[in-house]
Amino acid sequence: MNENIIENPSDISFNSELSTSELEISQDEICEESIINKDKQVSLVINSISSTLEKLINNEKQKKDTDLKELIKPFNSKTISEISINDYLKRIIKYTNCEINSLIYSIILLDRICLKNINLSSYNIHKFLFATILLAIKINEDNIYSNTYYSQIAGVSLKELNLMEYNLSIIFNFNFFVNERIFNLYKEAIKINIP
Repeated sequence: MNENIIENPSDISFNSELSTSELEISQDEICEESIINKDKQVSLVINSISSTLEKLINNEKQKKDTDLKELIKPFNSKTISEISINDYLKRIIKYTNCEINSLIYSIILLDRICLKNINLSSYNIHKFLFATILLAIKINEDNIYSNTYYSQIAGVSLKELNLMEYNLSIIFNFNFFVNERIFNLYKEAIKINIP
């Protein structure tokens, strides 16, 4: 079985401390379907993703060495970004107009990165987050901008963004398929009803 395609729900690392799929939203934040508007949905998704990623990087553990060290070099920064994950997500959404489905898709990709024993940390989370959202946008959406524009949003050079996108594609062996059942499991994990 291809390691990038998860057919069995038990293969999803929902219980792993290093998994982004432990998305959390308290029940009192969830309103009736008819009351939740798109802004509220986006806000809930942003808060869920950012709190999960914050917990992940604050609970950094040393993982075993990976064969992908060269491929992850473009994602590593020399300093920790001053912008919070929450604010960075808001910036990405504001300037890319990405859909909620793309955000969920990116979380699935981030989870797969964790499953490949790549250590997400304070030094690389912003770049991995942007690169996975970029790939999700390109796969899921019709409205796509140039990488020059996306590099400005990400705060990296065009060359660096292209390298990140290419290396991430190699990490996933150019296989970005997510079946509907898996997507719905992740969507359900953040308790958002997305059409």
